[in-house]
Amino acid sequence: MRPSSKNLRNFAAILALAVGTVPYFLRATEPAALRWADDAGLVRLAALVRTSRHAARTLVHAPAWLLGSLSDAAWAFALGAFLSDAPPAVLTVGFALAIGHELGQGAGLFSGTFDPIDLVVLSISYAAALAAFRRPPRIPNPATSSEGSPV
Repeated sequence: MRPSSKNLRNFAAILALAVGTVPYFLRATEPAALRWADDAGLVRLAALVRTSRHAARTLVHAPAWLLGSLSDAAWAFALGAFLSDAPPAVLTVGFALAIGHELGQGAGLFSGTFDPIDLVVLSISYAAALAAFRRPPRIPNPATSSEGSPV
């Protein structure tokens, strides 16, 4: 039995998000989510993740460009995949969300460093997901549809 295209799309999006978490284990700076986990009382879970991050950073040395761009690419791809069946207006809002954080960094609204390369990575990844999973719109055939028949 062949998996449906929707299942494949959802699997690809979830896989992209999972792959996108890898750079957070390898970056030198601690992710804000660990502080949030501490604040929420999930101290043991945060400690386990910190230990795992330390082990991963000791064993794996990844280039800085990969650590900086992979999570952005994964996030934008997953968003594009999840929204691929949405109407064009929703896709436009999705694209604004995909690049919004980076633009917000450039405007000083969010912490972090603005990088125009990240804008390119985000845009290409979002578009790649749409290219992979969006079905072309159906154009009714006047010869076979009741809407096209003369009155």
